[in-house]
Amino acid sequence: PMLAFELEDTLTGEGHQVVGSTGSGAEVLALAAEARPMLVLMDVDLADGVTGVAAAKNLSACGTHVVFLTGRLRDLPYDLAGAIAVIEKPYSSIGLRAAIRFLARALGSGVPPPPPVSLTLAPNRLPGGNGLYSFA
Repeated sequence: PMLAFELEDTLTGEGHQVVGSTGSGAEVLALAAEARPMLVLMDVDLADGVTGVAAAKNLSACGTHVVFLTGRLRDLPYDLAGAIAVIEKPYSSIGLRAAIRFLARALGSGVPPPPPVSLTLAPNRLPGGNGLYSFA
């Protein structure tokens, strides 16, 4: 719970709206279906038996961008289960803010600078020959 509050504080401090917080896979899927967020930050381990990997596949198939927050990067499939990136735990508040700023620009209309070291992009999200990142 404390981590969720700190994360929400960081996101709202960066000017983003947080539509909800849950540790349940079923709840994250229901909340995302209702709120239609641009981005879901999610751990690999969820409370109700629905894994973060399964939830990410479902959310990605519906067009919601997912970023994992995890200390278990090695447990993720190579394609990150459809997620666009990973912020590896433990992370610093500076690293988290840098990752959020990069993602906001990449998902918005701006051309982002190279990603911060705190963010690992999914292989299919790396820049193409034109140097642009693919988040469509």
